[in-house]
Amino acid sequence: MIFRKNNNAGPTLDQRLVRSLHKRKLPSIPQLRYLTRFLSQKEKRILYTTSVTAIILIALLAVHIVWQNTQEAPAIGGKYIEAIVGQPTYINPLYASSNEVDSDISHLVFSGLLKYDGASFIPDLAEKYTIADDQKTYTITLRSDIIWHDGKSVTINDVLFTIAAIQDQNYKSPLYPNFKNVKIQQIDEQTIQFQLEQPFAPFLSTLTVGILPEHIWSSIDPKSATLARINLINPIGSGPYQFKSLSKDSNGSIKQYTLERNPHYYATGPMLKDITFKFYPDFTSAVNALENSSTDGLSFLPPNLKGSLKGANSLNFHTLSLPQYTALFFNQNNNDALKDKKVRTAIAHAINKPALANTAGSAPIEIIDAPIPKNAIGYHDSVTRYEFNTERAQQLLIEAGWKLISKDEYEASKKTDEDAQDEENKNTISSDTAPQLPDDISSYRIKQGSLLSLTITTVDQPEMTALANTIRTDLQSVGIITYVRLVSHKKITSDIINVRAYEALLYGEVLGPDPDPYPFWHSSQIQSPGLNLSLFSNKKADALLEEARKIIDPETRGEKYKQFQDILNQDIPAVFLYSPTYTYVLPQAIKGFTQTSIATPSDRFARIAEWYIKTKRTLK
Repeated sequence: MIFRKNNNAGPTLDQRLVRSLHKRKLPSIPQLRYLTRFLSQKEKRILYTTSVTAIILIALLAVHIVWQNTQEAPAIGGKYIEAIVGQPTYINPLYASSNEVDSDISHLVFSGLLKYDGASFIPDLAEKYTIADDQKTYTITLRSDIIWHDGKSVTINDVLFTIAAIQDQNYKSPLYPNFKNVKIQQIDEQTIQFQLEQPFAPFLSTLTVGILPEHIWSSIDPKSATLARINLINPIGSGPYQFKSLSKDSNGSIKQYTLERNPHYYATGPMLKDITFKFYPDFTSAVNALENSSTDGLSFLPPNLKGSLKGANSLNFHTLSLPQYTALFFNQNNNDALKDKKVRTAIAHAINKPALANTAGSAPIEIIDAPIPKNAIGYHDSVTRYEFNTERAQQLLIEAGWKLISKDEYEASKKTDEDAQDEENKNTISSDTAPQLPDDISSYRIKQGSLLSLTITTVDQPEMTALANTIRTDLQSVGIITYVRLVSHKKITSDIINVRAYEALLYGEVLGPDPDPYPFWHSSQIQSPGLNLSLFSNKKADALLEEARKIIDPETRGEKYKQFQDILNQDIPAVFLYSPTYTYVLPQAIKGFTQTSIATPSDRFARIAEWYIKTKRTLK
């Protein structure tokens, strides 16, 4: 008999006995500890490899799931240091408009009823606003969740106090003309109303002024307000950043000013923990600080310094459009020759505007022929233009009686004159004694024994110096003796502009968020603090500017501005040169900067709450 193995045989007696004692077929977790005792070395390696692979796959799957269901988002943290030229004086919205540094810092510390976001006016402290049909009544509803940096609530009383302070001449605020005839009244606990004597189209821009805390400033004598310590140390506002610290050098000048994020800010953000401003006397020093990593960014990069900036690979250069223009403003009171329109026209034709792009540096510029820039209300694309034409310039000078004489002819004629007459011929038309005749001009213009000359005054900065010298070369090519007078940034306003001490001023004017030309060209603005730098006076132009301010409809208002520019360009009180761009330098580490246009330099901070360095993952 042959016995064969039965492959289908059931469990043995031993197996049945073990199973009867332990019903589970799988080992428990404690039993798994002994698993390796029953495995060979090869089986152990397989087990380890399989286990590690499984763990890695599970981890990768978990990461994938998390990544697919979350997104990167800004997080609070990080510090930013910016180089800025100048010194802070008043971190106070009543006075900040007179100093660019003050305006920058005040923009971060204080909030206005409205704010300009680079494109339009939107509510800030205001929850909403309405404009009545008569265009004279503005009703503002205040938010109820605004807190001052010291923890107290912002109320209607703070708004009433701030406007009253501006209207009080004891405060000596430069904003006084903006609110001079404006009436304000409280409607209820959250609502105020502004009443104008007549419609004023740019009024929304005035409502961006920062609001002061009444509970702090009401105890300060208005006549001593400019002396108050709180103008610099721990100014209390309701903006996205609040005062943290400042430090001074041995001379008492402020070296740096640090702000920290306001944890109670009503809007999302800000994300950057600290912002520090470091102050420098000029842009060259500021650029050097950026190069040696003393700062992270630069408030403004002059075009002539961009090419020499080292370490540019770690920086972002943001080119922002700015409603600003650079022009050569004539002061006919200080140079009799400029009273002749033919001479002013000749100067306009003699300047090679297209070549100014090379002088202005690497930043793009737009050649202009009028004071209102593109994309602004009243832009005039068919205004009278004075193209570069030296032949036309020379013809106009001849028609004006200015005969061309060679340098040799002039030197020969001097020898036959009396010494007193020789001295007179060296003088410019202005009452000031002119410097010695320049060597780099081959011929002069002479009329009744006097030479035609012009002194161009400008701020002592590389870009403006180069621009002035380029214009000087152009004018001397048609026989106009031209001098360049450089004045420091600190003195240009007090010593030159305020007293109108120039024959021709090469300077830039920033229009702000509203293109209203009134402050720059109305005859009422001829005297300081007005900004009518050409002392332009024309009754019809005045009437057009006055009417335009009362018109809310942009198309109708724009037509008034076009008519005004036609009058302006026929008179030629200035030569409009170009509209520059604003180059703002930030480190690549800062994300969230989306500005493409600004109305004033401080508007670069309009969306500061969106800037960030740190990030985190959040659910989608």
